[in-house]
Amino acid sequence: MSTITDLAKANVKMDKTKSILIVLSILLTTLLLAAVSGAGYGLIKMQEANAARFYGDFYGRYRNITQQNIEEMMRHAAFCDIGKYANYAEVDNKKDLVLQWRDKKAREMLYTDNYFIEGHYPEAENEIAAAPNFFKQLGLQEPKIGDSVTIYFRTNLKSAYASEEFVICGLMKQSEEIETNSMVAYTSQKHFEKSVLEADRKYWVLFRLDESINLTMTNAEDVMKELAVSCGIDEKDVIINNKYLSWKLNPETETVIICAMVCVVVIIFSVIVIYNIFQVGVIHKIQEYGKLKAIGATRKQMKQIIFREGMYLACIGVPIGLIGGIGVAQAALMYIIRDLMKNDISFEQIQISVVSVPILILVAALAFLTVWIALKKPMRVVASISPVEAIRYQESGKKAGRRKGKNTLNVVSLTFANLASHRKRTFSTILSMGLSVVLFVVAANWMGNMEEEYAARDVILHGQFQIELNYRMKDEAYPENNLNHILENNPLNEELIQKIQAIPEVTDIRTQKILYAVQLDVNGKETDNLQSILVLDREDFDNKVKKDEVDGLDYDQMSALDAVCYGWIGDMEDSGFVLGETYHFSLYDGVDKKTWNPQMISSFGYFDASMAMTKDTYEKMGWKGVTNYNLWIDCDKKDVETVGIALEKLLEEVEHVEMDSYQNQLKIAEYAMRILKMPAYLFCIIIAFISFMNMANTMIISIVTRKHEFGVLQAVGMTNTQLDRSLQLEGILLSVGTAVVSLAVGSPLGYAFFRYCKSQAFVGLNTYHFPIVEVLAMLLALGILQLLLSFILSRNIKKESLVERIRYRG
Repeated sequence: MSTITDLAKANVKMDKTKSILIVLSILLTTLLLAAVSGAGYGLIKMQEANAARFYGDFYGRYRNITQQNIEEMMRHAAFCDIGKYANYAEVDNKKDLVLQWRDKKAREMLYTDNYFIEGHYPEAENEIAAAPNFFKQLGLQEPKIGDSVTIYFRTNLKSAYASEEFVICGLMKQSEEIETNSMVAYTSQKHFEKSVLEADRKYWVLFRLDESINLTMTNAEDVMKELAVSCGIDEKDVIINNKYLSWKLNPETETVIICAMVCVVVIIFSVIVIYNIFQVGVIHKIQEYGKLKAIGATRKQMKQIIFREGMYLACIGVPIGLIGGIGVAQAALMYIIRDLMKNDISFEQIQISVVSVPILILVAALAFLTVWIALKKPMRVVASISPVEAIRYQESGKKAGRRKGKNTLNVVSLTFANLASHRKRTFSTILSMGLSVVLFVVAANWMGNMEEEYAARDVILHGQFQIELNYRMKDEAYPENNLNHILENNPLNEELIQKIQAIPEVTDIRTQKILYAVQLDVNGKETDNLQSILVLDREDFDNKVKKDEVDGLDYDQMSALDAVCYGWIGDMEDSGFVLGETYHFSLYDGVDKKTWNPQMISSFGYFDASMAMTKDTYEKMGWKGVTNYNLWIDCDKKDVETVGIALEKLLEEVEHVEMDSYQNQLKIAEYAMRILKMPAYLFCIIIAFISFMNMANTMIISIVTRKHEFGVLQAVGMTNTQLDRSLQLEGILLSVGTAVVSLAVGSPLGYAFFRYCKSQAFVGLNTYHFPIVEVLAMLLALGILQLLLSFILSRNIKKESLVERIRYRG
């Protein structure tokens, strides 16, 4: 027994190059398995510990709820926790500022206390708490606890703004990187009840369900809707907290499935790589194994030599891989946590360990299993060796393929002859490397098409800045806020445009128009159904059709029919509009009223207006009013800050408008995509590196076994330069084969994956384009690694004397 073990160790020590390659492959395999499983375990633990804080500690919520509905819920045994809040007042400001009240239970469910920098939640009638930016919008540049602030607010569109003085009792966290037009301030229950009549109070209700309720992710929505109906609540007012429920009811399934799939892929590629390395080594030493068989070694003993050799190397690579994997997983998790801390104002630092003894034992077992699977065929080959055939065996013999003779021999023909004589090994190397790089190509088709710029342009369609009308449709207390009245004295007029043009750095201004519409009944009388009609030019129309993938919608056809498109397909059913029907509207531009009877021919996914017409239709109708809805201002990138300051100053006294910038939307998009891209690319790089070890092994073994051949060739005139070129060409051909396989298989799979991700509304995905930059970067990296490997191998060969190489017999 000890003799077999000693022989296996001697083989490992004798063939150091092969042993190092195998240890590295096992190490990287274990590292990746440990990193993936450790990161998955860490994410699960982080989500379990913080799911409530991330998504709220509630199962769902009901909106537009009366006190009577709440009392019905409280009588129902199914509800064990109920919290309520109300957005009950809007503040008179250019930004969208809201006053909100939350009861104690709602604050607990939403972790409101996590947001406080200092102070406390309002208790007295005149107390208020908010982020500093809220108070800055009201003119208080450096708000402090105890400061007084006067706020003009109203509780509905029928009432006028009233002023009231508040005392700041709490300051809350805010994002310093991302600007927003919507901000909330918190007030006390006393102020809410004083400001809103009991009959007019409407709430948002958060709830948890009793454990006796048989709730699953499959039936959660149906159960909550049934409970809503039993309490007199409309089904349409039910909102499920899906993310929280997925962790509460089935916390690990999705993450475990993803991690398991990744681990299976890692194992498959690792088996191929380790098998190839061992198989080449077995073939190289087949005569030695034949001699062992000839002196009496049994089949079992022959298998044990290979098995113990592999396990001995695994015992070196697996522990190091486990340690490295834990480090990578912990670093990846801390990267995610730091990113959350940076951008999620409610997030507090937590210490999550990725170390789980059962998982580490499982990973080690999987790593050893991977090695065992890779050894199965080499073990069978060694066990079935015939001593006579083994002693007569030449690696370049019949089984390996024959080289065709040639009258003349050059570098290219020599290289092709060597690859052809080992077709199986060459094909296996190219296939395994190509399939591993397929993962990179698939990921690149997703991530390479995920564009921060596109996501930002989805909001800011043109230029660097957008100035947009801020209007209402049914403001009874302040009708001047309604679109029809704003159009009568549109602030986005020619005078403002000329002032913007006078800013030296401004290079272009683009406009988009809008009309006010009142739907008419069958008798031609105006109803209370008010709409806004956006005017789309050909470019914006075609871009919207392309983005929303609206089949059969054509600008010229729509213009010829003078038809209309609905603005939000998700709201169409509730609005009562039906495709194919003809509707009657009275349109108004602030000057003239005109009747319009369009057919509703299609619907977009979503935009900020009720409906849309084409610019051709708008111009045919001959409107005279100032109907600008959007102004897009462009400038050089270096002048963005200067122009932004100038625009803000220009708009200080302009009402009914709000401004946003492309750079701000770009920051929001970058944050949304950053966490997705880095782990995916890291995984692909590690997989590609593991597979690169396969190519390295193929070239190393090929060169080592041909030392004698190279020595003879150089003895008869082959120069060092020709030797270098031959090795470089061999590596290039393997790299080219890898690229062909990866692109042939990865491109269609990548496109299919892109289509799936786009259908799931992943951020930043629009028009597919082949990820040429990512693929070229991959090919460049592959080429550089191959050239570096060829250089190192060539240099090592040339260190030996010509005589030593000629005398080499393996």
